[in-house]
Amino acid sequence: MVTYGDGVADINIHDLVEFHKKQHTVATITGVRPTHRFGLLNIDETAKKVKGFYQHKIVEKGEKPSNDYINGGFMVFNNAVLTQIQEGSMIESLFEPLSEQGQLSVYTHPGKWKCMDTYKEVEEMNEHWNKDPFWKVWKE
Repeated sequence: MVTYGDGVADINIHDLVEFHKKQHTVATITGVRPTHRFGLLNIDETAKKVKGFYQHKIVEKGEKPSNDYINGGFMVFNNAVLTQIQEGSMIESLFEPLSEQGQLSVYTHPGKWKCMDTYKEVEEMNEHWNKDPFWKVWKE
């Protein structure tokens, strides 16, 4: 399992792993609906596989959220995939080739997700923690 560490969600990790096992692909990423500008996933809804990965496709400002998904940063890989990452490159470099091979599945998460890339987002996350820490799914 891999995560970027800059996003939070109320994802059921057990369901994500079970989905990955049932798909019989070497990689699974979690698709979430974007609220900001990110790369997009082109998903075959029937097979639950990624048909294309567009890291730099930008949704125009003011456009309403669509059926597009982005990589939410919660991923499951077979061990062999990790050896395919070229030195000095990012895990995303594998997404396009894996999708072309039919080996990249997508677990579409209908729940809440938020990234924390900027100071503003850190402040927003602190507010969420005090009012609605939706990602806090563990029991104390």
